[in-house]
Amino acid sequence: MKTIEQIKQAYVKKVMSFSEKKEELRKVDANGQPKDRSKDIYVTDICAWSCYCPKKIYYDKTAKRPPLPETVMRFTIGNVVHEIPLWDEEEENGHEQPFVWNGIRCRMDEINFKDGIIVDKKTVASMPRMPKEYVTKQLNVYKVIAEENKEKPTKINQLFVINIGVMNGAMEVQEVPIWPSKETKLFIENTVKEINNHVENKIPPNVDYKSKGWMCDQCQYTDLCKRDTQSIIGSQSRLAMSQEAKESEGVSVRVRKK
Repeated sequence: MKTIEQIKQAYVKKVMSFSEKKEELRKVDANGQPKDRSKDIYVTDICAWSCYCPKKIYYDKTAKRPPLPETVMRFTIGNVVHEIPLWDEEEENGHEQPFVWNGIRCRMDEINFKDGIIVDKKTVASMPRMPKEYVTKQLNVYKVIAEENKEKPTKINQLFVINIGVMNGAMEVQEVPIWPSKETKLFIENTVKEINNHVENKIPPNVDYKSKGWMCDQCQYTDLCKRDTQSIIGSQSRLAMSQEAKESEGVSVRVRKK
């Protein structure tokens, strides 16, 4: 006889194993050689830093740990809908299209090269009334990267997000407003500088322990967060000194305030 907990843990083990195999494939190039991405910055880093929890992004780069089973399960559900391409025509289809621009990496869910359209897919618990801040920033950063990358520059005319309800399977498409490119580039530049400044100086962002609700419940760094929250004052002083030093060299860096 099996218990409820035994069945649950058996399935969790399978999901974790499935995710780990996928992750191992992403760590090597086409020739099977390991990729060194320890210093890479992704579009998701930039957007999560400003919209969700900069402290988690900081730990991902300084104390990398595998995600908790709940997070892996959430990502696994999302991966299924991402595997289905939106467009079939070769000249239009940019399904799961990778880009690198100014050292920033991303993989766009869908880009229609012919019509200049980028589409992102999001699994959601409930339908948002309007495009969320995160996806608005993400797609506008994608637009800059799509238009200015050297390999396949593409003029982007529209941005969309497909919201897919995990509770009832409902789907809703929203058009995302386009920002002026200058505004998007300034957002990218300031956020990347902020990330690098914290990571290079080993100073955790000023985010209170357990202040992010459900995100904290599914975070693998809560012990580090609790420890670092208690010593944040000294860290902020060091960050301010680093900021002053860089500004004296003509480099402007924003310090995130509590």
